[in-house]
Amino acid sequence: MIDMSEPAPPSQQAHPATPPPKPLLKIFPRMGVMQVLLFVVLLVFLWQWFDMHRQLNNMQQELARRLAELDGSN
Repeated sequence: MIDMSEPAPPSQQAHPATPPPKPLLKIFPRMGVMQVLLFVVLLVFLWQWFDMHRQLNNMQQELARRLAELDGSN
């Protein structure tokens, strides 16, 4: 006979259904404010670098096009 007055072991107790945490949200609670700030600054610098790289490529293409036009007109 099972004695129902004792609580069930922890493995048999019912747990409320909680959705699994998202991977990105699991990272931020472990990071300090300074680490998050450094991460954001790094992202901004990378975005700036890629943007400047794109602009430089566009200027080089425009310069090559204009030089080809001048060479053709001479």
